[in-house]
Amino acid sequence: MDALNQTFLDVQREATWALGNLTAGGNPEQLEFLVDAGGVSAFLKVLAGGEASLITVALDSLNNMLKCLDLKEKVKEQVVSGKGVERLEVLQQFVNTGISDKATQILKTYFQEDEAPCQSEEEDLGGESGDEK
Repeated sequence: MDALNQTFLDVQREATWALGNLTAGGNPEQLEFLVDAGGVSAFLKVLAGGEASLITVALDSLNNMLKCLDLKEKVKEQVVSGKGVERLEVLQQFVNTGISDKATQILKTYFQEDEAPCQSEEEDLGGESGDEK
């Protein structure tokens, strides 16, 4: 997780992609380890100051972690406590419509007060961060 916090963009880029690939293809135990090790917080930091491609990977990664039913509540709590909802709300205004659409979908699916049960959890955000570079 420390690599995501690096000021060196190359290191941050590689770490974001590697951890993003883990969220796309990892098993529930691996995802739980990532969440417990600070993965949510690390991805939230990318949302706050990364380049567009890294923000996309971070959004896809957060969505992948939220889709894991065993981790959903833990991830939601970490997003809320890490000011992630506010960051997602800001990203709704992002010029890149792919990013704004993904942020909006995460907010609607997981953070609305009147959340619909299970129906929208299977919706995909239209891209996988697990694709190789």
